[in-house]
Amino acid sequence: MLNAMLFKSEERFLSFKKVLEEYRVNCTILDFASHEWIDHDYSNIDFLIYYPSFEYSSNYPLPLYRVHDNLTHIKSMYPNLKMYPDPQLVQYYDGEL
Repeated sequence: MLNAMLFKSEERFLSFKKVLEEYRVNCTILDFASHEWIDHDYSNIDFLIYYPSFEYSSNYPLPLYRVHDNLTHIKSMYPNLKMYPDPQLVQYYDGEL
């Protein structure tokens, strides 16, 4: 059985959660607004999803830049963790894809 980490966001969060539940994926939910994500043990997580709310346009992904350091920190501690979006791709990210 797969284990997912899902970070709360204003948009799309419930859609991701619903689909994960339909596929019987164990889902842990955290919020970047809380500091519990910093000390969380991600070693049993297969993949992480964070899909931000776009405040401006898809060509200006400010919400991703706001959490880029957080995602990079998690990736540095757990380099094999699959992440969406991948922190290395944030500068190329287009929310309309």
